[in-house]
Formats: sequence, structure tokens, C-alpha cells
Amino acid sequence: MDIFIKRTLLSVCIVLFLLATTENIVAQERPLFKNTDIMGLAVKSNLLMDIAVTPNIGVEMMLRERVALNFNWFYAWWSNSKDHRFWRTYGGMFEARKWFGSRADRHMFEGHHLGAYFMGGTFDFEFGNKGYQSPFAVNTGICYGYGVKLHKRLYLDFVIGIGYLGGSFDKYRVQNGSYCIYKQDCLNYWGPALAEVSLVWSLNGLFKQK
Repeated sequence: MDIFIKRTLLSVCIVLFLLATTENIVAQERPLFKNTDIMGLAVKSNLLMDIAVTPNIGVEMMLRERVALNFNWFYAWWSNSKDHRFWRTYGGMFEARKWFGSRADRHMFEGHHLGAYFMGGTFDFEFGNKGYQSPFAVNTGICYGYGVKLHKRLYLDFVIGIGYLGGSFDKYRVQNGSYCIYKQDCLNYWGPALAEVSLVWSLNGLFKQK
């Protein structure tokens, strides 16, 4: 557990460092909102999580020099007590990313990007009479993505990431109507850890400066 905490703190420090570098960015473009550093704004949803029956929503704020901040939230609380089937998870994700390519508004969420992310959440999955439950787990690492324009305001954003998955979780069984923990385990995984196919709706142009 000590190793898990140290790795988590190191990952948080990396993300905070990337975030701090945005304070030194020099602007040359006109911001979307007057007297702010926000150049663009979009809302999004990861379709892969939607397919997995996990509703989610995110916001991406484009700052100066094509540096963007992403905030995502997911929540699913499905259950069928009779058949002992549970699909419960919720949490959030933060990502700082750098976009490459054109800085024009019409291309703001297009092209290649690199980022560092941190995700945290909890889960309780049960199928039949066997389940897995964690009070808190983390997923942190680096990612690469590419945005494709579909229409005037719609984009598809493809993302893959590698990193670390960690946290403690319990394995349990249902016996005589009671939930019995039979093993406590720990996640400690390095490798491919993130996949996104997000539908992005750009809000650029909806807010006009006076």
C-alpha cells in the first residue's frame, strides 16, 4: 500500500506540474470570453463508457497556445438484487493536454494531442453470486489522441493511454443471503490503461464578444 500511495502522489505531482506551466503561456489570440484566458469550450461524452452503460460527461477548456484542461465525471448505479447483478461505479478524471496544429477556431479540437491524466473512483461489480468491490482506485498516466471534425460543431476524439492502475479491492460471495468477503487483493498494473472515443460538441461561436 505504501508503494501505491507513493506512485499516486508522484502521478499527481506530474499533473500539477503540467498544469502550473500554463501560467507562463503568452497569449496571441483573442479569447472566447472577454477578459479571460479561455479560448474555446466544449462538452463531451466517452461513447465507450456509454456502451458499457456508464453515463459520463466532460468539459474541455482550451486555453492559450492550444493547452487544454479536461474535467470528466462518470456515474452508474445499476442493480438487480434478485439475480445478484450489480454494476456500480462513479468517479472523475482530470487531464491536461497539449494540442498541435492550427489555432483557428474552426480547427480548435482537431488534430493530434498529448496529455497526462489522473482518474479516481470506486466500483462494485457483481455477476451471479460473485463480486468485486473497491472503496477507491486510481488510473494515471500519459495519453495520445487525435480529433476528427464531423460537422460544424461536432468532433470525434480518439484517445489511448498507458499508465498505472492501483487500489485495493475485496472479492466477495453471496452465501445464505449474506455478502461474505473471502479475499482482499490489490491492483498493481502497468500498461495500456485508457481508451476513449468521445463525441465532442464545440461551444465556440455561441458566445459573441461585444
